Amino acid sequence: MYIIEKPSPPTIIEAECEETGAKIKWKSSFDGGAVQFFFVVALSDTYKSSRSDIIKDKGENLTHQTVVPFLRPSVLYTFYVFAKNSIGVTLSEELNCTTLKGIVISL
Repeated sequence: MYIIEKPSPPTIIEAECEETGAKIKWKSSFDGGAVQFFFVVALSDTYKSSRSDIIKDKGENLTHQTVVPFLRPSVLYTFYVFAKNSIGVTLSEELNCTTLKGIVISL
């Protein structure tokens, strides 16, 4: 008998913050015996959030990456990678990154 369970938590490797977005890299873990998908959530201390597109798993222990759009400049965000399959959802440990300061141009 084959048991299907929630996926194991992914591991965030790197967060590269830019002015209005962040590139997040993570390593996948065991998929729980079912197809898994990932998405990244960014949370700020002002309770604003943004989410990446859904990324299909490329295989266990492989590096994945995506961009989280629509972030504000000069804000500290906490990122989580969620892994989801037909049984449930798990999430990575958090990783913090501050977006770059916006450039103001005066004419």
